[in-house]
Amino acid sequence: MQSQGAHSQFALNLEGMTKPSPEVGLLKLSLDGELIGTLANIPGQAAALRVVSNFLDHGELRASNIAACLEVFQPLVEEARTSPGIHPTIDLLLGLRSDQVLRVESVATPTDLFLKLADGRATLHEKRDAVDLLDKGLVRCAEKVAQYKVTSQGITLTGESVWVTQGYAVACMNAGFSAFPMTKMGESFYDKVPLKTEGWGIEEFERAGVRFIPGCFARRGAYIGSGTTIMPGGIVNIGAYIEGSGVMIDGGARVATGAQIGKGVKLGAGSGIEGILEPAGRLPSIIEDNVRIGANCEVCGIVEEGAVVASGVVMASGKKIFDLRTNTEVAPRYMAVGESYFEIPVIPKHRVAVGGVYAKTAELGIDCIVLLEKDASESSLTQLPRNAQLYITI
Repeated sequence: MQSQGAHSQFALNLEGMTKPSPEVGLLKLSLDGELIGTLANIPGQAAALRVVSNFLDHGELRASNIAACLEVFQPLVEEARTSPGIHPTIDLLLGLRSDQVLRVESVATPTDLFLKLADGRATLHEKRDAVDLLDKGLVRCAEKVAQYKVTSQGITLTGESVWVTQGYAVACMNAGFSAFPMTKMGESFYDKVPLKTEGWGIEEFERAGVRFIPGCFARRGAYIGSGTTIMPGGIVNIGAYIEGSGVMIDGGARVATGAQIGKGVKLGAGSGIEGILEPAGRLPSIIEDNVRIGANCEVCGIVEEGAVVASGVVMASGKKIFDLRTNTEVAPRYMAVGESYFEIPVIPKHRVAVGGVYAKTAELGIDCIVLLEKDASESSLTQLPRNAQLYITI
């Protein structure tokens, strides 16, 4: 009963704020230059988002603003102190030192867009607005979030980061498949998701800073950063996010729904980065900065910064990865979606991954992935000459 009373009082405090800001769809919270969390206008986070957005001062929360936030949260503070983790936003605000500044980036959306996507009330126009958020890179299907802990010294970054699925962005991606009617495209094609470059003039192409070579295509709802080159047959699907700055999508390579590609990545000819459509909370495939993927690879999981994947490697859930340095299997990461669990295979940063076989029995060998002893920086694979004429100048 006491908890119900506290929540009722908090609801009254929430209604008494002067700026509910239903057009603020997302807040990205950063400390010391590191993203430490997001608050979206979705069930379970909407109230905290309203409180924090109400007291922002030029994109920052300082001691006085944090105190004002905690006044609104006051009915729930005792519950937060006695049961850490129930109210993570309150935990964060209580843990900040008086001299620590929380920087907050706000993303505006149509009123209550993410809530409407969540419960099926979004109109066709709102679904198209959701696709535009992805297209502009304002929301991403996954974000790398720095981990922190509350100590006597305030909020302390642990130095570790994890990739987190952003369900509101996945909802935006899925909305794209019902936001547009089937229509004829050009002379020979019939589909319902428009191309990213549809209707572009020379100014839009120059502003994007992307080299779209004839024979490639990207769908609307894919973010493609400046300095990306997409060769003939290259495909970038809705919900994909490509950082740019020297990314090469070689001939026939595919970046599927929701996949996240960092800076300076080379995706070899005929290779594919697996996408996601369902279940909605599953982590998409992640390729971090300066990774080299050889030709004809299929990648599902996380390839960490600076790694090299040799041509022909197939990386899939359940496939074993062995490390020659330790002569042990590299454990996958696990994530829960509802009552189901999924394996997320990982190639660690700066490692070289090649195809291999391990003997299950004396008569049977099974395909696997092997990490070589040497780092990628020591491998001749990273010394291949780069033809600068193929890349766009940034």
